[in-house]
Formats: sequence, structure tokens, C-alpha cells
Amino acid sequence: MSKRFSTRMSDAWNDLCAALAATETWAFLGSHDIRQRYRRSVLGPFWITLSTAVLIGGLGVMYAGLFKMDVHEYIPYLAAGMITWNFMSLVINESCFVFTGAEGSIKAARMPLSSYVLRLVWRNLLVFLHNAVVLVGVVLWFLPFNPMGLLLAVVGLAVIGVFLFWLALLVGLLSARFRDIPQIVANVLQVVFFMTPIMWKADVLNNRMWIAEINPFYYMLELVRNPLLGQPLTWDLWGNVGVVLLAVAAVSFLFFARFRTRIVYWL
Repeated sequence: MSKRFSTRMSDAWNDLCAALAATETWAFLGSHDIRQRYRRSVLGPFWITLSTAVLIGGLGVMYAGLFKMDVHEYIPYLAAGMITWNFMSLVINESCFVFTGAEGSIKAARMPLSSYVLRLVWRNLLVFLHNAVVLVGVVLWFLPFNPMGLLLAVVGLAVIGVFLFWLALLVGLLSARFRDIPQIVANVLQVVFFMTPIMWKADVLNNRMWIAEINPFYYMLELVRNPLLGQPLTWDLWGNVGVVLLAVAAVSFLFFARFRTRIVYWL
């Protein structure tokens, strides 16, 4: 390993450490983004909760009939999948502009670049928590109370947060360099949504189960959905999640170390 590359790796690592040390800053800015978004609104951020409740209720009744499934079984499945997917898709879509949208701040202030990604993930985690009111309500209404399941779902959510941080860092960096990336990401996510078991169950694929098994978002969804629905988190699932997480983190960190200093010139 050359000395120059080693220095870049060290600088990238120091950037990450500095961002984590400045938690109060990006957490405050992320919370401020939510407050500004719903400024002078009567319900404020709880519009998120209300709109999610209406969406889950309407789709749950309709698709339960289409798929000939019991409503009491289908609505919790749909709620867990839809709300978790919305969290992931919002972070990925917005990550396309995490650096280009903060051009003024990046050029004017000496903040760690990775702190902008942490701010993005935190902001959308707050949106998820507002939606989680609906999710927890649905689970408690239709299913027996399972405190261990709720705890494991929180652990799964934390893993998803780490996965999204690395993915958002990579997408944000590529979007700063290539301005076509946001359009590509938006179209890819639209296709992935329909190919991911969110409104339908993976077992309907039968001998085409590989369609779900090559989809990393399927494993991330299962981390939250399975424990909430009283299903186990198998070692195979954890293994697949670990492989996906390590692969994304390694690629993202290497790209960040290599091109971190160029981001400001790409803006």
C-alpha cells in the first residue's frame, strides 16, 4: 500500500471520527430540517403519521382482497414492509443531493463531509419514527404483544441505519461527480420497489425465489418485519445482511478515501 493511499485512508477515517464526535451538530440540523419542513402547520410532522395511516389502511384492505389474504395477517405485513421501505428509499433518493444541495455550507464551513450524510440519515430516521407510531399501533392491534420482537426490530433498524449511511455516502459522492445519477437512482428504486416483497410475500415466487434472494433490500426489510410479525431472524438472514453491509461499507469507504478531497471541486 503506497504512503499516499494510506494517508487518504487515514484522512477519510478521521473525517468519519470527527463527524461522529460532532453528533450534536448534525442531529440538531437534521431535527431543524423537519421543523422547517412543517413550519406553521397545525399538525406539524404528524401529517406524516396521518398520511401513512390512511395509505396503509386503504392499501391493506384492497390488496388483502386482491391476494385473497386475511386482513388481520396482511395489514401488519404491509405496514412493516411499506414503512421500512419508505425509510430506505427516502434516504437513498435524498442522498443524491446530500453534497450538491449543501454546496454553500461545504464551501463556507469546515465540517466533516460525512456529517452531511449523518444529518440526512438522522432526518429520515425522525420521519420513520413518526411513521412508527402507525406501525406499532397496527402490530399491537392485530398481533399479540411481543416485547422481544420490538427489541429485535429496533436492532434491525439500527443495522439498516448503518447500511443506509454507507450507501448514501457512496451515492452522494457519485452524484456530485455525475449529475445523471439522481435520475438513474430514482428509476432503479421504482423498479426495485415492485421487485421487493413489500405488498406481496416472497413465497409466491416458488421456483423463482432467486429474484428476492439477489435483492439486498429484501434482507434489510426482513430485519424489521420478521420480529414484528413473530418470525425468527435466522442465521442465514444475518449472514446475508452481514455480506451486504460489509460489501457496501468497503466500497463506499474506498471511494470516499480516494475522492473525498475532490468533492468540493465537483460542486
